[in-house]
Amino acid sequence: MRNMLPTDHKQSRDRYCLSRLKPLLQGWLSASD
Repeated sequence: MRNMLPTDHKQSRDRYCLSRLKPLLQGWLSASD
């Protein structure tokens, strides 16, 4: 099952997701200003 993955893999996946979302969030925040 996917929720049985080790935590280090989850952390690396979360860090990857954050690295993808951060530019989008920054662009959205700068556009909304």
